[in-house]
This record gives sequence, C-alpha cells and structure tokens, in this order.
Amino acid sequence: KEFQKLMMETQITLENLWQKFADLEPADKKLLICDRGTMDIKAYIEPKAFMEILGEMQLKIADVRDIRYDAVFHLVTAANGAEEFYNRDNPSRHEKTLDEAVKTDTRILSAWNGHEHLRIIGNTEISADGVKTVSFEEKKEKLLKEVCRALHIPVPLEIERAYLIDSSTDPETFPVPIDIA
Repeated sequence: KEFQKLMMETQITLENLWQKFADLEPADKKLLICDRGTMDIKAYIEPKAFMEILGEMQLKIADVRDIRYDAVFHLVTAANGAEEFYNRDNPSRHEKTLDEAVKTDTRILSAWNGHEHLRIIGNTEISADGVKTVSFEEKKEKLLKEVCRALHIPVPLEIERAYLIDSSTDPETFPVPIDIA
C-alpha cells in the first residue's frame, strides 16, 4: 500500500510539473499526454487499500479520474486479441503469461470505468467478413482519430488516388497545365 501511495504521489507530482511547464508556453492550444494515469494504481492494489490512499491524500475518485483528465484512451494489450504481437521479452513486464497480462489490462480498464471520455482501442474489429485483427499501425491511426475527436478538431483524412496513364501520353495535352518544379 505504501509503495502504491508513493506511486500516486509521484504520478500527480510529475503531471503537475508538466502542466506548469505547458502553462509557460504562450500557445493557445496545448496537449499533455500521459502514458499512465493515477487510476492505473487501482489495478495493482486491493480496492479498500486504494480508497484508504485516497483518504490519506484527501482525494476522491472524481479528483484522480474525472477532473484530472479530459479524456482517457485505453489501448488493449496485444495479449488480448493480437497474441502473436505480445512482447514477452520486455523486462518491464511483470506478467508471466498472456492470461496474467489480460487480467492486469482488464483491471486497468476497470479502474477508468466511469470516466466521461473513456475510449477503448482494441486489437480486433468486426466487419462484414467477420472479426479481423487490427495491426499496430491501424491501432495508432485509431488512437489519433480518437484524440482528434476528444480535442474537437477535424480527423485527418488520407485519400489516395491512382490513375493509369498511357506512357506515350504527352503531359502538355492534359486539360490543366501541370507545373513540374
């Protein structure tokens, strides 16, 4: 419990420092993204002990979940749905099995349950062809889109078009002049 309390104090201190740093910048639009948040701690401790920590720090769940973060983006572990991509060589991972990783991930997600802007980015999606595994690149694209939505800015669109042109075609014959620099 004491270790987790120190983790919460550290998390809050670091977030507050980064917020102060961001406030020094004159720009109107600023974005602070944290890889972990205060509620993650709840996944690694008994619920009663977590509530005791909040009481000792004179905090409420709303303080550390709802008020601190405008949005929460949970990227589901690869151990759940994209097992072939789960990195077991990472020395930072304490989970010994895929099942342990899924259980930890589920507890973390559960800790954030109730946040008004919780977005879950999974490893699979349902299409007309059935269930499809989402690549990490697709997962990152989904994250970017969700961040844009949370910030109320247009979601970037990527439109690719290809045209097949006969190699003997003279570009000068196109109806719109092309400036090739």
